[in-house]
Amino acid sequence: MKVLLIPFDQGIMDPDRRGAKEAPKILSKELEAEFKNVQVSEDLNILHKNIYEAAKIQLEQQGKVLTIGGDHSITPSIVKAAKEKYEDVGYLCFDAHPDCQDDFLPGGHDDITIAISKMLPKENILLVGVRKFTDRERSFINNKDIKIVKVGDLNSISGKVQDFCNKFKHLYVSLDIDVVDLKYAPGTGWPEKRGVSREEIIALSKQIAKQQNLVGFDLVEVSPPFDKENKTVQLSISIFKQFLLQPDNENFI
Repeated sequence: MKVLLIPFDQGIMDPDRRGAKEAPKILSKELEAEFKNVQVSEDLNILHKNIYEAAKIQLEQQGKVLTIGGDHSITPSIVKAAKEKYEDVGYLCFDAHPDCQDDFLPGGHDDITIAISKMLPKENILLVGVRKFTDRERSFINNKDIKIVKVGDLNSISGKVQDFCNKFKHLYVSLDIDVVDLKYAPGTGWPEKRGVSREEIIALSKQIAKQQNLVGFDLVEVSPPFDKENKTVQLSISIFKQFLLQPDNENFI
């Protein structure tokens, strides 16, 4: 299974919060896979064209696309490629934030849910682990009626996630590492308290990686410069390994 590496973090508007561009190089050293570097560019139109085309090739060649970012702004271009190949796509996103603060095109990391909502109907979107909203984000989520699963009992989260996964012939999953409590994942630009634990996110990753309808997965917002005792990097490696351990899905029709 070939993995896309996208060392880009300029989707994070605050330069002091950047650092996610270093994650692909660091994480890939600890993973056994074939890797393809996506050419990044300061021209966002070129960048997203490159991401889209790379994702499209992976979907054609291996039926699914695995990606290490980078900040979360990389995700919509991959979802676009998946949506074009597979009509019925469910989008499952793990994130501490709803990411619908702004509406720029091409987007930054804090407006990806807006971009996704323009591609998929609300029934095809589920956000898991969101626990910090701005007023604007709360208004967008309520107006669009986008479903959210809050942090809580693992069995409850797991059941709701499974129910969502089972609804669609094809599934795309995006995991922003800040969904994990900052005690376990400090190495991100926007760490938040009261997130899922290390054990919970690994268990959820194992569950999702076994989905036969999985056509895409990205891991984003891992920022090694902010890490402590290498906690976030090692956790991210453990998460991503779950998706590499699973047998390749057959191409879907």
